[in-house]
Amino acid sequence: MITEADTCRKYVVPKLHAAGWTDDQMEELMPSILNKTISETDENNQTTFEFE
Repeated sequence: MITEADTCRKYVVPKLHAAGWTDDQMEELMPSILNKTISETDENNQTTFEFE
């Protein structure tokens, strides 16, 4: 059975490398330690997020 991580390693990571990303810029698993998310919409209707 193919997992989400397998799919990421096979398809996503090579594309990120091709776009100039380095391994230091990527984390396979990032623990969620965020307690609060604040989102705002600016005058161009773009949503921005701040994590505290």
